Amino acid sequence: MDDNGDSYVSGLAEESNRYFLLKFSAQGDLLWQRELDSASEMPLVPLLLYRDSGEPRVGLVVPEYLGYSVHTFSSEGAAAWSSTLVPALPENRSFDAWSAAFSADGHVYVVGHRDYDAGFAARHSGDGSADWVRIESEVDLRGVEVADSSGIVGWGYGFDEPTIVRCDALGNRLWIRTLTDEEGWTFAAWDLEVAQAGKVYFAGNACRGGDCRPALAALGADGSWLWSQILAAGFPYDRGFRALSVGPDTLHGLLDRASSGEAFIDVLSFTTSGESLGVQFMGPFSSALSAESLVDSRGWLRFAASVQMEAASQLLLGSLSPTGLLQYATHSWVDLAEGGTCDLAEASDHGLIVVGEKSI
Repeated sequence: MDDNGDSYVSGLAEESNRYFLLKFSAQGDLLWQRELDSASEMPLVPLLLYRDSGEPRVGLVVPEYLGYSVHTFSSEGAAAWSSTLVPALPENRSFDAWSAAFSADGHVYVVGHRDYDAGFAARHSGDGSADWVRIESEVDLRGVEVADSSGIVGWGYGFDEPTIVRCDALGNRLWIRTLTDEEGWTFAAWDLEVAQAGKVYFAGNACRGGDCRPALAALGADGSWLWSQILAAGFPYDRGFRALSVGPDTLHGLLDRASSGEAFIDVLSFTTSGESLGVQFMGPFSSALSAESLVDSRGWLRFAASVQMEAASQLLLGSLSPTGLLQYATHSWVDLAEGGTCDLAEASDHGLIVVGEKSI
């Protein structure tokens, strides 16, 4: 969503097998649409909204044969610049993009893997070329976040365990850390955010032997281990945290759990130092399919989830105020397909835009 309240949606049209970009007004009217061909059927990397020299831009990272391309457009739908990364022959080794992020100075960062034997990170600018490409032989990168204006934090899987790597704006590695603590717990980061001070917060699960539990943890700006929270044994959670949202003083993790044939969605809140602030419970539902969350400009936690009630998929919307006031409701007028919610955005009037997939 841009500063005017207009929304952008991207995806792959199954009938034409072409990638699309749509812009909707704040009232829900379609303003324009663009389509892009691709030689690949890999999933589209989520679109990016950013500013390039003060001008609003929307960017798409499109899979290509052996590589990918970055396409950027103005807010009016005009093509701005594009950049393609395809390895040169005879090396002929593919670059598959998994995630992308943008920095305040207009650069687009892309991470992914190269032929399943290494990860890579690349930075693109408006001159149509990749500024640099870094091969990470120790980690297959699956996600990326920009760390203020001084580089990126990427995360994924090393040869033996989950790994986080920090690079500066020129692609030089600052540090790399495997996610195993002193007590032998190995953490899988399913969602990650970088705070303004450079601290890294991540949520997912932690496993030791055959014991796996939901967990959150924090690293310092230098990669040092700050703290972790691992839920006690016996909690009825069969998966790790679904989503993580970080506010100025708090962080929130969303979990789904099953108990006696019923499903619930819980919000667990913590201080940025790892101290528990309590749990909020929602349900019961027949099942819970997915959940997404964000912290809005007022410091409220906003969340959406796809849940099953009375054999029908429904949309759960809710909010948690900075003082801990929970409000939520289900809406039967939304029939989401399997996979549930896809993304959230805050509207200019503090409303919530939910983008999902619907079976037709």
